[in-house]
Amino acid sequence: MRRLWAMKWFRLLSGLLALLCLAVLATCWQYRIWKPSDYAAYEEISRYAVGEDLWFGRIKPGQELEALVAAHPHNEGPARSIRVDAVLPGVADVR
Repeated sequence: MRRLWAMKWFRLLSGLLALLCLAVLATCWQYRIWKPSDYAAYEEISRYAVGEDLWFGRIKPGQELEALVAAHPHNEGPARSIRVDAVLPGVADVR
């Protein structure tokens, strides 16, 4: 191992690998993503304007509703209204 460590390319490669590992760890820490299911949830929630505020905990229980609605208008994001009977025929007839 001592002879391998004496080679300049091995030290350079080891340093770069250590920096890469630290960068990945810092990114995971910053975005609070530790497993693939966390990443899937983050991707899904970040599609909405309010999503990142929810993910990073900037929206707290008891927060004023008016401030939240003013910061995140309802017409942003991929959500839209559709008629249920247009997608699932016969659903409107079920009572």
